[in-house]
Amino acid sequence: MGAQSVGPPARGRVGMGRFWCRRPRSWCSHTSLGRPTAGSHLNLSELPPCRGHGRIPDPGVEDLEGTSLSGKLGVALAYPHALNVGGYPRDVRWLAASLAALGARVTLLSQRGIHSEGLSPVVQMRPLSDLMTVAREVDLVHVLGLYIPAHVRLFHALARVRVPLVVSPFANLMPFAHRVHRWKKALFLALISRWIDRAVLHTFGPVETESIRAHFGARTLFEATLGIFPVEVDPPIHATPNGGILQLLFFGRNDIYQKGIDLLLEGFARAVEAGGALALTIAGQPFRGSEASIRRFLEHRGLTSAVNVIGAVDAYEKWRLLSSADYLVFLSRCDGPPRPIREAIAIGTPVIVSPETNLGHIVRACDAGVETDLNPSRIAETLMQVGAGQHRERERFAAGAKRAQARLAWSRVAGEYLDGYQRCLTGFATG
Repeated sequence: MGAQSVGPPARGRVGMGRFWCRRPRSWCSHTSLGRPTAGSHLNLSELPPCRGHGRIPDPGVEDLEGTSLSGKLGVALAYPHALNVGGYPRDVRWLAASLAALGARVTLLSQRGIHSEGLSPVVQMRPLSDLMTVAREVDLVHVLGLYIPAHVRLFHALARVRVPLVVSPFANLMPFAHRVHRWKKALFLALISRWIDRAVLHTFGPVETESIRAHFGARTLFEATLGIFPVEVDPPIHATPNGGILQLLFFGRNDIYQKGIDLLLEGFARAVEAGGALALTIAGQPFRGSEASIRRFLEHRGLTSAVNVIGAVDAYEKWRLLSSADYLVFLSRCDGPPRPIREAIAIGTPVIVSPETNLGHIVRACDAGVETDLNPSRIAETLMQVGAGQHRERERFAAGAKRAQARLAWSRVAGEYLDGYQRCLTGFATG
């Protein structure tokens, strides 16, 4: 299965640790939070204030340049959903722990929640309402996500404190995502644009970078991806399919349009009609009538025996499917680095992806699979090509997947963010 990613430190308690209160100067210590039990919440808003000080009043605009509390870079990650279940929350927790493992002083600001997997005791947890206090303790604030109601108050507050700011739109400004409820989003962007005008923007890859420049023009930004997680089970070793049929897999939320399932099915149909020996499994949670729509397409094109739609699966079955497939095919019209692609790479399975996944450039550079355009004819050609050289190509791409595992190790990914933060600080100091 190849080398695993270097993740955050071993899991332990989610510690508040000790932090510096700047007015007046004194060390304050909060009690560490134990791992939450089922049904409980990490209610960060109920944590006790620093003894004798309470909440520090807002002094207005303040220049915090050069106020680092130690030789380590102080970073605050602000993401309201960091303690929730889901893909991005888990990514943010692992990013926080990995930055801390590289020596940064990391504070994670979040609304309350019960999920702490991935965090380490050295990451300080603070309620989102402590933003103004934390902004005076760190060298840089990184706001993650966009179009979250809490961000309006967050950006408004940060505008009153002169601290370097990084914003991650999470691919929400890519053309497909921006078109959904575009008038609401246009109003939101108009509201926050004056507050984030001085921010450095973070993107996941070159396609998202292009969309950022289309919205904001020539902006200072940096690219950094997301890492891979350890394989959670010990799935069976990949075996060559019987009959020489190329085994393809789509795994993820069955959002027919955003995830490009419609394009995959059309490309698959054309490849089969051209004589390709292919089989496709579609796994994952149905989405807005997707199962019925997919089955209608399969019946219309006579593909019911070539495509298996199996719905949601448990963790073991997910890893079994990923390990037994010849390729994971993921052709999103818009995405942050999709977790299924990263999971396929983690287990050593080659991938066929679109540039719009914001992982195509890494897949291409590591030779871990094929990057293909969102065009049914081109998709069909790609499937035919990998099918024609099935065993040779798969061995080559499997070796590339091992290189991609090293490229997507959290330690290396966190280093990319630190490099981006340094560029932000340099620009802030010279600006």
